[in-house]
Amino acid sequence: MQKHAPPRSCGNMHIPPNVGGNCESHLQTTKINIMNPVITILFILVIIPNATAQEVDISNFTMEKSSFSANIMGSSSLGGITFDKIITDKVIWEIGIGYVGIGTGVTYYPFNIQKSKVCPYTGLKFSLLVLPEVAMASWAYIPLGVTFFSKQRINIGFDVGPALGKMEDVSRPEENWESSLLRDSKIRIFGNLKVGFRL
Repeated sequence: MQKHAPPRSCGNMHIPPNVGGNCESHLQTTKINIMNPVITILFILVIIPNATAQEVDISNFTMEKSSFSANIMGSSSLGGITFDKIITDKVIWEIGIGYVGIGTGVTYYPFNIQKSKVCPYTGLKFSLLVLPEVAMASWAYIPLGVTFFSKQRINIGFDVGPALGKMEDVSRPEENWESSLLRDSKIRIFGNLKVGFRL
């Protein structure tokens, strides 16, 4: 006589996880969208200064190492000030704060940073702009420009370059967030005009 296998108890049964529940509200999604670029910029601000701890001999480099600059656009969003720090004779790190934004960036001078000369540079700059209850934007761009470092400690720089960013409309009520979300991820042209004084 054929024996039937005993029925399995509930303890042996596998209960699949609940993947249908929605654990996040639209408000939480909004906060995550806002925090992502902020976390990225803060991460860069921590990593770049720590990189200066590496052994780099600039003892014979006569340029003043630090400067403050007034900016139009660039890493200080639409306008503001930046603190610039010479890392090596080819690299400058900057952090900027503006009227409605913050940012950071690194510029690379392939032919060295030199006084009384027009020095070409490239690099990578990031910026975050927040207009409360209106819009939030974040972008990164690759600057292609020149800086003149005068003997009187004045720096004058200008650059333009391709930028990739995103803009979100936060002026709509929460319930209309998905339908009102305005995303802009096209490649555009961005730039920076900077006048600074070396310390």
